[in-house]
Amino acid sequence: MYFWGVGILRTGIHALLLAQYSVPSPKPLQATLQDQLQKTTSLHINAAAAIQAQNDQLRLRVEDLEQQLRQSQTAQLDMQNRVTASELSLKEAEEATRAASEECYQLQEAVAILAEHDAHARKLLSNRAHMMKEALVASRGRVRQAAQNSQRQRMEVAALLSQERQKVDQERAAITAQVESSMAAANTLMQAATKLEVDRLKLELEAYKEPWAYVGGDKSPTKRKDLTRHLGLRSMSLNVPQPY
Repeated sequence: MYFWGVGILRTGIHALLLAQYSVPSPKPLQATLQDQLQKTTSLHINAAAAIQAQNDQLRLRVEDLEQQLRQSQTAQLDMQNRVTASELSLKEAEEATRAASEECYQLQEAVAILAEHDAHARKLLSNRAHMMKEALVASRGRVRQAAQNSQRQRMEVAALLSQERQKVDQERAAITAQVESSMAAANTLMQAATKLEVDRLKLELEAYKEPWAYVGGDKSPTKRKDLTRHLGLRSMSLNVPQPY
């Protein structure tokens, strides 16, 4: 519209110039043409200004619509991302629910198995307690019968223990002298002294261990042949059942 108005304006000016220089005309007609030309020029200028203003408004409107479209696309993309994230979260929640359900089922099976094992263990413990009670009742009579034999054997073992204690004291003195003379063998001699002390303690423990008497009678409770001969007892068979 703007270029069309400019073209008309140029055409009017060209016609006015032709009218002035080609054919002489009366002055009133020339004034009328000039007035019309000015009016036409003014109208075209106003129209061009209005069209330019309308174009500016349309451009601003288009820019606003483009901005709104970009914002709408951004919001739509954000919404799609949120929907995707929600779908992923829902899928993860479903997987977690499925895993929890499977774990609960496994726990229920484990509880059932433990309950079955617990019942079986209780039954075994009850049977074991009954057997131990019967064995305890039977052993009391045998303990009373073996009291005198065990007392005699304790005295014999105490005598042998005294001899062994003297022997251990002598060996300890020899070991002490050897340690003082040779520091290089100190660790070996200390181990030997410790072993002798352990043997002595084992002899003391065997001397005060009474329950074996009612099982073996005149049979020796120890596997040491020298101690068995010294006590005047017989070697005990390894097939004899032990009370404990």
